[in-house]
Amino acid sequence: MLKVVFEGDILPRIGADVIGIISGEGDEIRMELVPDLAKRLLKGKRVQIKTFGRPDLTARMLAHLLDGTGPAVIRPGVGGIIERTPDVRDPDLRWALSQLEPEARRLGIALNVIDPLALAAAPWADRGLVDGILPADSTGERGALSDLKALMADAFQPACRRTLVAMGRGLKVPSVDFVIPYSPFLTGSGFCARIGGAWKSEYAFPGMRSQDARRLSSFREISLAFAARHLGRIAGGEEVARQVEESFADAAAVIAFLRAGGDPSSALRFAQYREAGAARWNGEGDCPPLSWLAIRTAVATAGAMEIADTEALLSQAASLAMAHAPRSEEAMSRLKASATDRDAFVDLDRTAFRTRDVLERHYRSEVAELVARLASSPAAIERLSRFAVMTVPSGFEDAFAEMIEPARSLVDLGADEIRPLAFLDDDREPSLDEVSLPTP
Repeated sequence: MLKVVFEGDILPRIGADVIGIISGEGDEIRMELVPDLAKRLLKGKRVQIKTFGRPDLTARMLAHLLDGTGPAVIRPGVGGIIERTPDVRDPDLRWALSQLEPEARRLGIALNVIDPLALAAAPWADRGLVDGILPADSTGERGALSDLKALMADAFQPACRRTLVAMGRGLKVPSVDFVIPYSPFLTGSGFCARIGGAWKSEYAFPGMRSQDARRLSSFREISLAFAARHLGRIAGGEEVARQVEESFADAAAVIAFLRAGGDPSSALRFAQYREAGAARWNGEGDCPPLSWLAIRTAVATAGAMEIADTEALLSQAASLAMAHAPRSEEAMSRLKASATDRDAFVDLDRTAFRTRDVLERHYRSEVAELVARLASSPAAIERLSRFAVMTVPSGFEDAFAEMIEPARSLVDLGADEIRPLAFLDDDREPSLDEVSLPTP
């Protein structure tokens, strides 16, 4: 790791290699970043390249940058990686990053993982999103920014946006533009409802705990950044390759979750709602992940796996994906046709009053925890109320309003007047008895 003093107005972006003019030795290294490396090189300026110890990859990157701009002789330097790591308060996201960041560093993959709690409370201005969140991705940031804003407008649907850049002899290198690990506005039952394709009148029960949903979603989305390295080239077309990658990420999340002492019933419900989502898919957009076979096999075999580190974990997930994901268009069609949503949801319009009352109490407890997590930010609470139309099951609108209104009434007081909750700064999950709405 290098300690560098940056000169000028340009600062490094999260998730990208740092390229610029370097001077100084020892403890005092100075760098001036440049917006157009190709022009600087062609003017004869001396440029040293600092990457993750991969001069071959650096040469390919520069060849790609200089393609069509004129002749040049490139001698890349070798050094450390300069990174900017945000302070992630959420213990569930920290859990996933603690396992995957070292492996990303070993492979030279730059992760750009967005802290959902921080983004929920941050100003949503285009310039701020570009400067503070998005990397200098190969699409010029326009595509990444557009996708990020669309996901934010859709209650922060989890996603891993990647750009595969062809370099050298057809080698494809994944550039991770951004990862949204989970939605800060969804509860555990809300997460299950979303991936299972629930209707507005349905409730996902039994679902999974909110903490379990955050952990599975976080590990899954970040794992997608490793899919190209662990799966290699997948025959069968782009859609088949995507489904194998989806199965890889889901299996990796389940293996890591169970090895950390996670509840196997939550992992099996993850498979159940994945299958329900495929059964209810209407054919519009991308097909949902056809990964429930890989998930169930991971649950059945995780205890017998010999896993020494994250590399071995991801390798096991790759094996499960290659064995259980559909490997052709015909296999995909058969798997979709066999999918069922049986026993995945409770129809609130048809269920007995007593059952509905139990479900409403469960929903209130989940919303209480969610409000408590966001209560230190007036902006996050206000955004939660705006996304209610997409997340509240029909008939539970009054319950949602009653749970959120005490926190919303404090919005005008400012963040300093709302007590932050201590559990965001430690690694334990609060019980529902510990969660209470803030008071002035």
